[in-house]
Amino acid sequence: MIKKTVSCFLLLLPTLLWANISVTIDSTPGGIAQITFESKQINPKAFYGNVPLYVQSLDENKYQALIGLPLMTKPGSKRITIQGNEGGYAFIEVVNQNYPDEYFETSVNVSDNQDSSSVRIKTEKALFAKTRKTFSKQPLSKGYFVSPTNGRLTSVFGVNRYYNGEKGLPHIGLDIANTLGAPVNASASGRVILVYDFYYLGKTVFIDHGQGLLSSYSHLSEVNVIEGQTLRKAQELGKIGTTGRSTGPHLHWGVFLNQVAINPELLLL
Repeated sequence: MIKKTVSCFLLLLPTLLWANISVTIDSTPGGIAQITFESKQINPKAFYGNVPLYVQSLDENKYQALIGLPLMTKPGSKRITIQGNEGGYAFIEVVNQNYPDEYFETSVNVSDNQDSSSVRIKTEKALFAKTRKTFSKQPLSKGYFVSPTNGRLTSVFGVNRYYNGEKGLPHIGLDIANTLGAPVNASASGRVILVYDFYYLGKTVFIDHGQGLLSSYSHLSEVNVIEGQTLRKAQELGKIGTTGRSTGPHLHWGVFLNQVAINPELLLL
């Protein structure tokens, strides 16, 4: 079990959902919203903007779409387009969320863009963006996710990070500290779509769980899976490390839904 060592935010009116994929519904930025609709069409589709959504069957002619909400989403009503439904669209209501702050003192000047302008960093940003756009038509996992490793939860999702008093990018995953070489497991069944050694994230594995639901595992010391390999839930994929830009051995665990980072805790029982 993960032992949390920082204060985690409270979910606003969360609702547990059981279907093919089991999640906690939380219609806040970085959370998961949902709509239910009826359709006589086989495999109906739904979209948030132009991005396809995870759609699962609840009952005969009854479906549900899961919507990952970007951290920068402004509160208010958002329209979801539905194909195969008489109305053609539905609305979700996004509620505001205040995430905590984290402060770091570092010798690295975060305002220095020298690294981010390098060919390697630009190439890796493009690869990262391309990978999280992966959309497989069929679901590849079922039920709730499991924690990919034991350890201390040292940084929660969505925190606002300040480096030497200067605001940086928000944290888009969970940081779980553990001993160097401790096992890291797949949080759900799926297919390995990327194994890569990033400048910032270090050795990283991406898993496709189907219909735009992905997970990533970063700062690994070693990887023991290959691209294209099918994994079962809780199957080992690598070891805890401190590769890339890391201050100590830990796992950065990310989850993406319809191309945006969401709070991984919403997929844990």
